[in-house]
Parts: sequence; structure tokens; C-alpha cells
Amino acid sequence: MPSTEGSLNVDRIVDETLDALHGYARHQEQVTALTSAPDTDDLTFTVAEPNLLSRGLIEIDDELMLVKSVDSNSSTVTVQAFGRGVNNTTAASHTTGSKVTMSPLYPRRRVRDVAYGVLREIFPSIFAVGMQTLDVSIVRTNYPLNSDVYDVLAVDWHVPGPSQMWTPMRRWRVNRTATGNEIELLGKFFPGLGRVRALYIKNLPTDITDDNIASLGYSQDVHDILVLGTTARLLMYSEPARLQVQSVASHGRSEVVPANSGTSLAKDVYALFQRRVQQEADRLLQRYAIQPHFNR
Repeated sequence: MPSTEGSLNVDRIVDETLDALHGYARHQEQVTALTSAPDTDDLTFTVAEPNLLSRGLIEIDDELMLVKSVDSNSSTVTVQAFGRGVNNTTAASHTTGSKVTMSPLYPRRRVRDVAYGVLREIFPSIFAVGMQTLDVSIVRTNYPLNSDVYDVLAVDWHVPGPSQMWTPMRRWRVNRTATGNEIELLGKFFPGLGRVRALYIKNLPTDITDDNIASLGYSQDVHDILVLGTTARLLMYSEPARLQVQSVASHGRSEVVPANSGTSLAKDVYALFQRRVQQEADRLLQRYAIQPHFNR
């Protein structure tokens, strides 16, 4: 499957996932735009079309708010005293022109968290690759590895002379410690600066704070995988909504939409996700085959 063009960042994955989810749900939220720029602690702001909003939950950027009242004459929205940054979102400042969504079907913060979860799900089947060079000594065998090393794929040493050739080392092993990993070189090598290099699988950070997934070392090939995985997970949460049939619209829909239709669709999308994970995992193993070696 060809790579998806464009920047590899979470915002773009969230946008594409929301497009897919709204297509499946055939549900379009009511939206308007800010005509003022509320700060992190402001409880009032103005919008372009106040008639599209009402009491309840609204979303601006990644923040969810609880609306207390809407004044159509002054286009002013008043938020509850406790209504900024609700549902585990963070109160933030917003700029004029930002989109205001009434009762979002899938809040962006939720989609973002699920996308991070999918990234952890596909690891280490799909991984980013790093490289570390070592200054080696004839009297030393053990060397600490970078903090982001998950496992070592291959170890080469630089042959002395003008050839600039790197040749595989046949005897090495990775030792796990409480604070990280170290590599133990068991074979013969020539000492020197940058004489040995290790190709390794990069571990994911404990807390992913950078929305730019490319900064973690991943390529564009994971873009559609993350979209499929995030969409499948969120579709699973659509089925419980069928249990709420108090409204006329919900009751009518429950009669024409088969039970478990959301679950069935989620399974189909998840099957596509698993297929793409396997394809990409096979491609990575072809390119970065684990080097045969002795560990004693």
C-alpha cells in the first residue's frame, strides 16, 4: 500500500479519523466560529451564529466546555463556573475564527488519546530504527546503550584501513539492567573511536508529548495504519449509544439499524487494520533483518 502523503502528525490523523467516523455515522454536528478570543479562565465569549448552540457540551480546538446559557441578541456564550476543560481536557486560550462544535460525536481529545493507544498497540511489530556508535577499548567488553533502545537488531565493526568497510560482528549480546540496556561485545574487534555501531529498535517514550510522530522515527507508512486502528477502536464505542432510545429519533433509528451493526463494522475495519500491521511488519523485517549472532 503506498505511503500517505503529507505531514505525519496526530492532528492530521485525528482529522482523517473524524472524517471517517462521521461518514459511518452519517451524523454532522452543528458548528459555528468564535468572534472573540477567550483566555484560559474566561467564562464568556461571542460566536458568529449563537442559534446553533445551546446548553450542554461544546468543543473548541481540543477543549470541552459546559455551556450555561446562550444569548442570541448579543451572540454571547456563558460557560458554567466549573465548565472549562471538562472531561479530562485542558482549559486553553483560543483564537478568533476557531471552530465551535455543539455536542461533538467524538471529541478530539478522545480521538487523540486513542491514536496514541494504537501507536503503542502496533509496537514492537512496527518500530522505528535508531543507530548508536561506540568508542571501544581492548580491555572493555560492556558498553551502555542509549536510553531509547528496546532491542538490538545488528552490530557491525569498522575494519581498519582505507576501505571504510563495516563488517558484521558475530559474537555479542544485550544485557538488561534495572536502569536500561548494555551491549556486551564477545568477539574480536579493533579498538578505537566510533569503531562499533549498533542498529536498534527505538522504544516508545513513557509519555508521548510530541504530536509529530515523525520525530519518534516513524515513516509515512504508518499513517493509514493509525487511522484504521483509531477508527476501529472508536466505532466499538458507537454501539452502546443504541441503548439510549428515549428520544424519538433514537427510537426510530433503533428499528431500522440492525443490532450490533456498529460492532460488525468495527470488526471489519479492525481486520483491515490488522492486515496493514502485518504487511508493514513484514516489510520492516525484510529491510531490518535481525542479524544472526552468538550470545556467548
